[in-house]
Amino acid sequence: MNKKILILSSLLALFAASTSAQTTIELRPDGGYERIPATVNGLAVRAFYTEEAWNLSLSPTTFRFMQENGYISYNDVRGNATLRIAGEDVPAITLVIKTLKVGNLVMRDLPAALIRTQTVPMLIGPGVFSEWGTVVKDGDKLLIGEAEVAPEGKVDSLRTLAQNLLDSGEYAKACEVFDELYKDDHLNMFTFCQYCLTLSLANRYEDNIAKSEQWLEKYSGLSAVSDFWIYDAMGDSAYGLEKWEEADAYYAKAFETQCNLYNTNEKAIENGEYHDADLGKALFMRSRAQAHLGKLRKSERWALLSARLGYEPAVEFCEKYGIK
Repeated sequence: MNKKILILSSLLALFAASTSAQTTIELRPDGGYERIPATVNGLAVRAFYTEEAWNLSLSPTTFRFMQENGYISYNDVRGNATLRIAGEDVPAITLVIKTLKVGNLVMRDLPAALIRTQTVPMLIGPGVFSEWGTVVKDGDKLLIGEAEVAPEGKVDSLRTLAQNLLDSGEYAKACEVFDELYKDDHLNMFTFCQYCLTLSLANRYEDNIAKSEQWLEKYSGLSAVSDFWIYDAMGDSAYGLEKWEEADAYYAKAFETQCNLYNTNEKAIENGEYHDADLGKALFMRSRAQAHLGKLRKSERWALLSARLGYEPAVEFCEKYGIK
């Protein structure tokens, strides 16, 4: 199963949570903080909620324990960054948390940070939940998400059908399910994103670009992770249509989005300070698009950066043609 299919499955799980009633998370006092129930990569951790937290951050002690016990690996680390927290610049190491479970909400591929000066095991901010809509603190409770967006029975039935079709690789039929949801205006941010990615996988390239532009107009900036996958799929679609300049532009936006999300840049990638095979795939496709445009020097440059990010096809390509 490739990464884009895993993203689709993750979005389906998010859809299951977001189409139900508003989620309530209980907070409880603990040493001057507010404890929030959380499981990270399968490990129950002492986590605390604060509106000043940067998304999700770990203390060095927590990070070390998770690394030594196999809950975090070197491949999850992205690189050094400076984060803006509570009005101050804070040095950090960015990483990706594969799964975070809070109550019945499950988040995947979540941006996180190791902050060397942090003493609290884990801090969680409201940004973690922004993809569900509103986040309201009501006393010792967090109220997350909106009211139901569609009749529950129908949504559940279509969601199950879409999941089965995606698991069996029947992307065209899965698109037909999303076509129905789209027609009835029953798509939230997650299912609309999922619809766009599935259109690309089903080779409905023009539909993907048109629907993705609608998604960006409505949701761009609310979820940088989703923004990246939308631009990446648009690049794939433009490439499939042999529109090389458009493909190059979409992959460039995917690169810009991911760099902004993880506070990295070309120099950090070139120096081996940042690893991200998903971004590497986008850069390798950009390299191929630029080769079609006759921009061979730039094509080699992006292929090399793709290899530095750990994308295996780019590594093999650069070794084969001696690109260093």
